[in-house]
Parts: sequence; structure tokens; C-alpha cells
Amino acid sequence: LAMDFVVADVDKFRSRGVDGAMDLLLSLPNRPGNVLPAGPKDTRESTIELMKSYMGRLNMNISPLSIVHIAGTKGKGSTSAFTESILRAHGAKTGMFTSPHLIHVCERFRINGKPISEEMFLTHFWAIWDGLYATKDQVKNEPPMAGFFRFFTLLAFRVFLAAGVDVAILEVGLGGRLDATNVVEKPVVCGVTMLDLDHTRVLGETLDLIAREKAGIFKRGVPAFTITQPKIAADMLVQCAIEHENPLFVIPSLQEFNVDVTKLGLHGDYQQVNAALAIVLATQWLHRKKPLALPLNYRELVTPTIMQGLTSAFWPGRAQTIADPKSSTMYYIDGAHTPMSMQCCSDWYRQNCASNTIAHRVLIFNCHHERDIVRIFQPLFDISFDHVIFTPSRSCRPSIVKIPSVKEALVKAGVRIEGLAATAFDMNNCPPNGDKLYWQYNCAKIWKILCQVYGRVAPKVTICNSVEDSIALIRTTAPMTPSAPLKVLTMRSLLQKVFTYQNGLYFDLIDLFRFTNDVVKIDKNGDYCWPGTTVSLSSTKKLYLPLLEYDFRFPVHYTIVDGDLIKLQRIAQCHPEYFTKDALYCALANNAIQIANYLLELNLQPGLVTTTLLDLAIPCRDYNLLKRLVKMGYGCGANSTINLAAELGDLYSVQFLFFHGYDASQAIDKAAGSGHLNIIEFLHRMNVRGVGPGAIDCAAMNGHASIVAYLLTYGYTNSTTAWNLAANDGYLEVIKLLHEFDAPHCTSNAMDFAATEGHLNVVQFLHTFRTEGATVDAIDGAAGNGHLEIVNFLIEHRLEGWSHCAMDDAAFNGHAHIIIYFLQHYNACDIKVSQRAINSAASNGHNEILQLLLQAQLPEIDSNIDAVCGAAQNGHLEVVKILYEFRNSAWNSSVWFAALQYPSIMQFLFENAPECIDWQLEFGGKEIPYASAVVLQNLANRMESTIELDEYYPGYEMFTIHTSQACYLELVQFFPTYPWDSKTMRSAVLQGKLSCVQYLHEHLHDQCCPHDDSLLIAAVGLDDDNKIFSYLFTNCKACEVTSDVWRAAARHKNLPLIQLLHENNCKGASSKTIDQAAIVGALDIIKFLQLNRYEGCTSVAMYDAFYNFQWRVVRHFCIYGQPGVSTKNTISSINSAIQNLFEEGLSINPITSMTLFPLIKKLEESTKKSYIS
Repeated sequence: LAMDFVVADVDKFRSRGVDGAMDLLLSLPNRPGNVLPAGPKDTRESTIELMKSYMGRLNMNISPLSIVHIAGTKGKGSTSAFTESILRAHGAKTGMFTSPHLIHVCERFRINGKPISEEMFLTHFWAIWDGLYATKDQVKNEPPMAGFFRFFTLLAFRVFLAAGVDVAILEVGLGGRLDATNVVEKPVVCGVTMLDLDHTRVLGETLDLIAREKAGIFKRGVPAFTITQPKIAADMLVQCAIEHENPLFVIPSLQEFNVDVTKLGLHGDYQQVNAALAIVLATQWLHRKKPLALPLNYRELVTPTIMQGLTSAFWPGRAQTIADPKSSTMYYIDGAHTPMSMQCCSDWYRQNCASNTIAHRVLIFNCHHERDIVRIFQPLFDISFDHVIFTPSRSCRPSIVKIPSVKEALVKAGVRIEGLAATAFDMNNCPPNGDKLYWQYNCAKIWKILCQVYGRVAPKVTICNSVEDSIALIRTTAPMTPSAPLKVLTMRSLLQKVFTYQNGLYFDLIDLFRFTNDVVKIDKNGDYCWPGTTVSLSSTKKLYLPLLEYDFRFPVHYTIVDGDLIKLQRIAQCHPEYFTKDALYCALANNAIQIANYLLELNLQPGLVTTTLLDLAIPCRDYNLLKRLVKMGYGCGANSTINLAAELGDLYSVQFLFFHGYDASQAIDKAAGSGHLNIIEFLHRMNVRGVGPGAIDCAAMNGHASIVAYLLTYGYTNSTTAWNLAANDGYLEVIKLLHEFDAPHCTSNAMDFAATEGHLNVVQFLHTFRTEGATVDAIDGAAGNGHLEIVNFLIEHRLEGWSHCAMDDAAFNGHAHIIIYFLQHYNACDIKVSQRAINSAASNGHNEILQLLLQAQLPEIDSNIDAVCGAAQNGHLEVVKILYEFRNSAWNSSVWFAALQYPSIMQFLFENAPECIDWQLEFGGKEIPYASAVVLQNLANRMESTIELDEYYPGYEMFTIHTSQACYLELVQFFPTYPWDSKTMRSAVLQGKLSCVQYLHEHLHDQCCPHDDSLLIAAVGLDDDNKIFSYLFTNCKACEVTSDVWRAAARHKNLPLIQLLHENNCKGASSKTIDQAAIVGALDIIKFLQLNRYEGCTSVAMYDAFYNFQWRVVRHFCIYGQPGVSTKNTISSINSAIQNLFEEGLSINPITSMTLFPLIKKLEESTKKSYIS
């Protein structure tokens, strides 16, 4: 019986999100014992025992859950939906667990009617998986890992416990007595919906046996309710109620409740019994503390709030009607899978298709091969279908049951096959057993045979590979005139791919919108992080979202950046309010011309961007778009647009804008600077001239000689900028033109700039043809930048000379050849140099220059203390040696302190310059000599620390010292006998010095580590990846985790620390932890605490989040509620915050109000009260 449990490469499943989790769960061994009614240890008979074992291994206690337990064959899901909606209308925080899911596995687990997020699903999934895997060695004769449905039941319990729901509605998966949900020992109330023959292989072949299995959820003393059942089933339910010692009541039809059935949220006559049962189950739960007097007066039960719940109930895929927007086709969707439910489905479809104008009736069909296919088919023969399509759907439930052949299915249903020809059981191109379409081919053949048996005309029968192919086939044959529509009856899986429109979104948009605003943020690289993906956007890919971390428009703008016009159009159909004029900025900034034209057709709301839109349109070079924008009034009066067009050389745009009244006087300057002569010529023909010297200056500084010549010809003037910048960048042709036209404003700066930047040809031209000359800055600049040829030319041909800056700057920049030139050509007494040359060469490590200058024995320089300190402080040992060789006096302790970070220099000083070390440093306690105190202060200052001196004793010249921020490891080690205290450790933590913290803990623990939470709180806010906190938390027993530590982690948005404290079961967490996270907008911490802990929060959380403009947190609370806080109190908190904000004169911008208030309205709808005007 031992089952090897080895799952390889679990990490590869983790990395694939929900799909990976599902694949991993489905990869578990599918043993016959999991579904057979008898067998050893791991069979269905041991389900409850196994569930208790799993819950024990997970330390899971479900007793806090208040449960409504619902079993039955048909209507379990609808009854659960009705019940949940009613209880939610009464303000209860609801959890609901149902199966199977329709589109996404998260639908099985709902909080307040909404499927949980993928993030929440994965958090709880892996918590259960890891918990069971970690304890797998504790069991021997049972499966160590829970199977598919058992696993999901455990997951549901964990989700509901973490969310702190008021009520949990559990739908039985299979049967009841041996269902995993029946581990619940004391529900508030039980319900049994319509019973029918289904899963007979497991539950029994007769209705009474099935009823006994369903009644297995009855518990002693717990009231149970059911609807009118077939007599054999009703008798068994009564018998089981007697055995379980629980009261059982049969609910009458909905007419007895005085309910308008036309207002039910779920359609179909058969939903009336489900609604009636839901009313009683919900009412019983609402009066759980004071049970209702039985029997009930049903007409008095239905209050307006209950009616609201019945009306707003929604359960997709049950008697749902959806129109295909791409054809005149109406789809009727239902999940019928038993003979009785198929009869209801058939009746519903025929009632809605009574019109004689219907062109075609089409059936798209699939059901599991374990069902009695022949009996399910029978109600459908009352409808004259023109076309029947069989297609597979994606079933998540594995099956070990063999797919029956055509003969086996017919014989099982009692259909006489003796009169049928043998060829009736053959089918052309029928795939072998094991092919994915094998069951569909069998269904098609059974349908055709039954048509013969019942004397029906066989319709056209088609087998498709998928639902998508079925839809594509129908669309190619659907009539285009609404007067003769196509009406299609199909199974629920059609919704999964084509017509999902839950929460107002098309299916292909769900991933784009799912929790976008909960997770969109800017990472350290400036990229947008969103649904597990980093969206890298270059400077030309801008979203134009001023509200970076909270903006509902992100999906719109992201789709624009992605260039997907089709998806953008679908978003507009769902959420037109998300489209503002900022979207136009986004489209133009990303050169999305087609999208921009589409956006101009929409009624865009005002945005927040205020820059000129046309400035973004010009680089797109789409003139039709430009004309359209100007015509619509975008950018009127903004002359920056024509200037930009001129700068980019866009002549057509310049002409268009000019003729539409834009001022082009500055456009000439832009065109000149960019070298676009054709634009200047056009503007001249239009009698437009530049203003001031800007045109020639811009052309000259960029080297456009032809434009300079043109402008000078037309009488434009210039400023000194033209000469200076042309010379600075070496544009000799421009210099010649300016000289030829006798352009004014040339100064000595021209030659100074040319010499400094190394343009010898310009220097020579200015020297030969101009008289402005130069200054000492010419040689100084050329020498500082190492231009020896220019230095030599200026010295030989000009008389301005140079200053000490020439050699000082050459020494600073390491130009040894300049130093050699001056030393070779001039005597020591004629050389101009300052001490800065020595000091800078020493600090920068220029050994050769330093040696040249010191060997020259120049009178202005020597090997002083500042030079050696600079060399020592920067670690230049060879320079220190050179300076030591040329020193003319003893060094002092400042050299020693400068070298503290470089042991090699300290060793050299110790061996060669012992006078640097103050040998009087002796510490025998807190009292030290004055000289030693000064040395210690100097040492601390060098190390960016502080030593505070106090308690001066005049008679003894003694000081008592204590440390404030002297916490560097070198300092502590340098004075190991000094009595460091807890202030030293705290300072070390605050400055993020892990090595010092480790040293103090390991060597001075008793005197430096206080027995409180101060060190952990100090470490929470450090930007060191929590290294110091982790070290102290792991190694320092004196550190205590208190509620202040939890709150500090929340205040600093430190989710890893919150997770660390949670994983180690640290005490101190409270409702104030989430309150603190709400103030600073730490949504990731709030979500983690809600998922994994039970402390909840207070109503202050919503108030502080709203008051501090933490909109992401507000949105989260609006959608998912506040754990431990009623909806009414949540809204009241918002109301108070808004009032206080307005009293203080603050306001909410339009984008925030546009996106935030609809969320608040959802809260108001749940209480049917208007709190916010």
C-alpha cells in the first residue's frame, strides 16, 4: 500500500504560476482507490480520516469557520450562488467553495462573490503543498499528498481562514458522506438540492442509494433542509435524518414565499426551487444565534434585502444567453449533465426558440464519458436541430474509467440493437481508442443511431477539434440578417474562449486588467513592474501616466505602447472611461499613428499632461495627422511646435504651421542651428527674419559654414558666442567666414578657447589675421590639457606668457611631458609653479611628475604634510615613499590617521616614520589623558564618527568620554579596552556597519546588546537587504520581537522582514500592523498579512489609507474588504476621511475620483445606503 511520492523539478512548476500548480497537482498518481467505493486505506471510505490527517499535519483548525453545507445532484452551484448573494446583501463577508470551475481554477474559491486572485491562489497552494511535503515521512499507509479535490478543499479552508470570512458556503464535490468537505463536524445548516441518477458507478445505481450518500452531510442537532424529492429519495432522507438525530424540513415551491420569479438573477424555471432552498439556508444562518421557530412562515421570510440578494445573484454557464457580436447568432449556454437537468435545459431552449423566423438551430455538445450519454441525449430529440457539433472541452478532472464503445453505451441504456445493421456501428475515419476525439466520434455515432431508433431525420453532424473551431464553423455559416438568426444550444465551456464577459471584460483582456493596479510600480531601474513581468520602456517608449503607482489607465497606455490597436478597441468597448487625452500623448510619443487616429475618434476625457501635444506629433512625420490635430484645436498658439519642426528639418510642417498662423521668428534660429538652409530660405521668402544674433550664433557653434555665409550675406549680425564657440570646437571655416565678413565681437577668448581645446590651426589663423590676441589663459589651458604643440607655438610667437596654473594643472592631470618641457626650457627661478602642483600630484598618484618637481628643488614647493596626507588617504604607497625621501621635517600623527584604511602604508610608517604614532595612547577605563582624548577625537573625525567629551577634571587634565556614533569596526578594534556600551551597538546598527555589529556581538555582547527591541527596530529601516536584522534576529538572544518591531517593519514597507517574523512564529503581531502598513501604502504587506495571519486590522486602516492618499490600499480594501471590519464601518471610515480632507482645503484630482469612487459605490451597494455625496 505504500505510495512512493517523488515529484521531480517542483521548481519548474512553481515558475509557471497557476498552470504549473495545476499540472503538478494533476501529475499525482491517479489510483483507482481514489474513486472506487471500496478498498483499503486510500479509498473513498477513508476520505474523512485522510482529511483529518492532512489537516493535522498542516496545523489547520477549521472550527472558527461558520459553514453552510450544500449537497445534491443538480442545483448545488446555483443554490450556493443564491445563498452567498443573500448573505452578502446582509453585509456578511462571504467565502464560497464550488466545483468545477468554468474558466479559471480561481473561480472555485470566492471571497464576497469574487474569485480569488492568482497571487492568493498560489500563496495558499504552495503553503499546503510545502506543508504536506515536509510532513510526508510522518505517514506510512496513506497517500502523503492530498489528491485533486481533497487538496482543493484544504485550500478552500485555508483561504477562508486567512480572509476571516463571516460565513463559508461549501458545495459538496461528489456524494456527501465520503466527500472531502464532510470533514466539517458542526455546520450551521445543511441543504440538499434536487437528487438524480449521476455518478452511479460511485454512489450507487438507484436513487435511494444516492440519497443516502447525499444525506451523509447531516450532523446531529444541525437543521437540514431539502426540496420536494422523488418518494424513494425523500424516504431515504427522512430515514437518514432520524439516524443522525437532526431535524429535516422540506421546502415548498417558491410561490409560497411570495417572490416575483421574474426578478431572479438566475434564469430558468428550475432555478425557483434552488432560490427557495437558498432563502431558508441563508435565513437559518442569519438567525444562527437565535434559531427560528419551526415550522417556518415562508411568506414572512423574504425581506427586501433577501430579494436584493436573489436579484443580484450571478452564476455563469447556467441558462445563460449571449449574442455573438460578429454574427446574428444567439448562444444558449447551460451546464446540464444529467437526464433531469437536460430535460430542464431542453424545455428552456424550446421556450426561447418558439419563433418561426429562426434560420437554424445548432447544438454544440460535450459531456464526460462516465455519464449515461443515451439518457442525456433523449430530451434533446424533442428539438429539431439542423446541425449537431461534437467537440471536446478541457476537463481538469482525471478519470481512470474506460471510454465505452458505441455498443456498450447503447446496451447500458437498454436500447435494442438487434435490428440495427452491423455497419451502423462503423464510422468512416473513426480514430482508435486513446485518440482525443475518440469519445466525440462515439457520441456522433450514438446520435445517428438514436435518430434511427426514434424515427427522427438525422441532422448534419460535425466533429470539431475544439470549441474555437466550432465557433469559427458557425460564424462561416451564420446568416447575416437579424430577421433569421442562428440559435445555438451549447455547453458551458463555450464561455471559456469566446464570450466571457465577467466583470465587464472580454476574456482576452482579463490577464491585462487582473489586479494591475495592485502591483504596478516602478522598480529600481525605472521600469514598470506588472503581473510578474518587468516592462522595460526606453526613453522613446513612454506611458505618459503622471500617477505612476496608481493609475487605472495603465492597461490602456500599455496597450498603446505595445501597438495593439485591436486590443485597444476591445478595451474601449469595456471601459471607455479609462481613455483620456493623455492616451494621445502616449500614442504620439511612441509613433503609433494608427492608434492616434483611432483615439481622435473617441470622446476622450480630460487628462493630466499639459505639454503641447503637437510637439509629439511633429517627429511622427504624418502630415494628415498633423492637419487633423490642428483642425481639432490641439496645440493652438504653441509656437514651440513650428520651432521643433524647423529644428528637425520638416519643411512641410513648417509651411503648414506658418500658413496657420504660427510665429516663426524663432524658427530661423532652430533651423540654422540644425543646418536646414531650405527652411531659412522659405521663411525669408515669407519675409520672416530672425531676431537678434541667435541665428548666426547657432549656426556657428554647430559648424554650419554655408548657413553662416548665407546669413552674413543677408545682413544678420552675431555676438561673441559665434566666435568663441566656433573657435572652441575648431570650426576653422566658420572663423574664416566671420573674419571675411568682418563680423564684430571677436575677443581674446577666441584664441584662449581654441588653445585650451587643442585646435592649433585656429590658433595660428587668429594669431596671423586677428589683432584681439590672447591672455595667459591660452597657455595655461593648453598646458593643463596636455597640448604641447600649442604651448610651444604660443611661447615662441606671443608675449602674453602664463601663470602657475599651467604647471599646476598639468601636474593635476598627469601631463608629465608638459612638466618636462618647462623644466628643460627654464631655470628654477623663472618657473611659475605653486605647492598645489605637489599636493595634487601626490593625491592623484602621479609618481613621475612628483619626482620631477621635487628633484628640481624649486623654491615654491616641498614635501609637506598636506601632500603626504593626500597620498596616504588615497592609498598611494609609492608616492608616500617618494615624499618620505624628500621630506625636510618630521611627520606627525595626522599622516598616521590619514593612512588608517591602508595597512601597507601604516606598516611603512611604523617601520620608517615612528614619530607619526602617538605612543601615549593608553586606555584603562573611561578616564584618559587630554592628549589621548584629542587623538581619539581626531581619529573619530577621520572615520566620520563622533566622540563626545564631557566631565572635564581641571586638576588632572582628564576627560570622561562616551560614544555617540563611533561605530566603525576599525575604531572599535583600535581601542579594544575602551568600555563601549549599547549606544555603540545602536550606532553601528543605524549606520549599517555589519562587520562592527558582528564584532561587538561576538566580543562585547554583555555590555553592548540590550535586552529589548531597540536594536531590531533600528535595523528595520536599513537599506542593506536586512542583513543586520537577520544577523541580530538569528544570533543575538538579547533582541526581543515585540509589536513595535512588527509595526516598524510595516512602517518601512519591509515585506521580507514581515515574512521572516511570520515564518518563525514571532509574537507581537496585532491589528495595528496592517493599520501601519495602510498609512504608508504597503499593499504587499497588507495582502501577505491577510493571506497568512488572522489579526486583521481596525477601521482606522481605511481612514488612514484614504487620508494619506494611499489609493492602491483603498482600492484593495474596497474590493476585498478589511479583515475584522464590517463593510459599514469601512465606508464610514472613508466618509470621515473625505470630510476631514475637504475641511483642510484639500481636493481629489479628477483621475483619482474617476477611478476611486466606482469602487466605493460597490461598497455602498452592499449596504444599500449612500454614505458619500
